[in-house]
Amino acid sequence: MRYLFFTIFLFLPIFVSALVIDDPLGGATVWDLLDRIIDVLFTIGLPLAGVMVLWSALQFLTSAGNPQRIQSAKNTLVWTLVGFVILLLAKGIVQAICRFFGASC
Repeated sequence: MRYLFFTIFLFLPIFVSALVIDDPLGGATVWDLLDRIIDVLFTIGLPLAGVMVLWSALQFLTSAGNPQRIQSAKNTLVWTLVGFVILLLAKGIVQAICRFFGASC
């Protein structure tokens, strides 16, 4: 039984190397992968930031002068803008790193 496992593990790389797996992301380099990830985050994050700004405006309008609800609306707006700036900086940082290392993104 021990020799059977040894034989399987000995010849397993031959069978595994016959498999061809295409790159599902289509990126040739790590920089391409990072750029694609940031693009997906942009696709999701930009509309979400717009929705959150509208949500904050709705909170301001329906607060009826309640200081706690006004503060909640301000916090929603501030954190939405912080997230938007982080999203923009992420794209800029990836582009800067790509250019620094001479990669094309």
